[in-house]
Amino acid sequence: MEQAAEIPTKKTPYRDRLIELAIAVLLICFAAGVIYVAQGYSDNGMSTDVGPARFPTVYGLVLIALSIALIVQNVTALNRGDVDREAPPISTHRVFLITTGIVLTFAQYWSMPYLGYLTSMFLYLCLLAALMGLRHVLLNPLISAVFTGLIYFCFYTLLNVPLPVGELFE
Repeated sequence: MEQAAEIPTKKTPYRDRLIELAIAVLLICFAAGVIYVAQGYSDNGMSTDVGPARFPTVYGLVLIALSIALIVQNVTALNRGDVDREAPPISTHRVFLITTGIVLTFAQYWSMPYLGYLTSMFLYLCLLAALMGLRHVLLNPLISAVFTGLIYFCFYTLLNVPLPVGELFE
C-alpha cells in the first residue's frame, strides 16, 4: 500500500505566538476586573434570585479559563518548536489598520453617551467595514444598518436592556 504524502503545515510566526500570549494575559486581567466590579453589585434580597453579579462572574470565569487554554496552547507550541522564527516583519500598513480599528472602538465607546447607541454603532460598523476593505457605497451602510438593528432588537426588545439614546437626541 502506498503511503499518503504528508501535507506540509504552515507554522505560526514566533511574534504571533507572543502576541497571543500577551492578549491572553490582558484578557485574564480584564476578566478579573469584571469579577471584582461585579462583586460590588447590590443584592435584591430574594432567595430565589441569583443576583446581578452572577452573569458577569460566570462570563469572567469562562474568559479566564479560555485565556489559560490559549496560554497553554501557545506555550506548548513554543516548547515544541512549532513556530516560524524567520517570518517577515509586520507591514506598516497592517499596523496602521490595527491601530485605527482600536481607536475606532474606543471612539465608538466614548461617543455612545452623546450620539446614542443607534448612531454611534452604525457609524462604527460603517467605518470598521471600510477599514477591513468593504468599500461598496450601498452594501456597507446596508450591512451596518442590519447588524445595528439586529443587536438593538436583541438587547432592547428580547433582553429588556435599555440602550443609550444619546444627549444629541434627548
